[in-house]
Amino acid sequence: MEVIKGIMTSIDPGEKILSENLEKIVFQEPDFNKIKETLGELLLGTIEPKEFKGLIVDLRWKLINELLAFFPFYNELCKTNKDLGKLTSPNMLPEIKERDELLTEVATRLNNIYTKLKGSKEGIEHDAPTNGLDFVIDGANIACEIRDKDRKAKLSNIQLLVNKVESLGAQSCVILCDRSLRHDIDHKDEYMEYVHNNEIIETPAGTQADVFILKYAKKHNAYVVSNDRFKDHYDSFSESWIKQKRVPFTIIKDEIIFEKEI
Repeated sequence: MEVIKGIMTSIDPGEKILSENLEKIVFQEPDFNKIKETLGELLLGTIEPKEFKGLIVDLRWKLINELLAFFPFYNELCKTNKDLGKLTSPNMLPEIKERDELLTEVATRLNNIYTKLKGSKEGIEHDAPTNGLDFVIDGANIACEIRDKDRKAKLSNIQLLVNKVESLGAQSCVILCDRSLRHDIDHKDEYMEYVHNNEIIETPAGTQADVFILKYAKKHNAYVVSNDRFKDHYDSFSESWIKQKRVPFTIIKDEIIFEKEI
């Protein structure tokens, strides 16, 4: 087992009281702040419950590793499945035997917890998303980028964009549109067929798609294809994250050109 490096150096060598050292390990403010922050994201719906569970398992994993650093000798013996009962002999002083029995019990229990957490951690890592590309498309923004001669939004713009992301090997592509787009699209019947087949998702009447687009992208770590800068949402989703995930585009002679490489 690899014990987290640096843990012992973070403890003042002059402190000899075990409880004080343990308190430094168990009550680490950055970890509590991370839990608070991630819990807020869970309540907002920007992450899945599995991601929150993963954080808790990671922090427990870290805690157990740091606690095991107090018992390196016994921890190593637990790893190699040696009989810890043979470490004490009848001739040892009672207090030494008692100490060793206590440390052996503590180390054994910590290793049992370690083994269980290791299984949970590996299970979560096994279920982690693949490296495939995920996209969420701002349908109304794309459709309105170039309008037809009657100033109608063009369904073909969306179709071009879908072809573009598919050519990049997209793992998934979700098209979200403001409900009002149905009244401004050039081929309404074809558009509504896409809607009825759930190939295009309309947001509820009276709402804008922006928040739904960003929430979906955050939850699924997806790229957002849109020329909308989403400046009104910098406080909720952070300017840096939006700039990182947003993919601006232009349409040149029925071809979609992305501003950035994917």
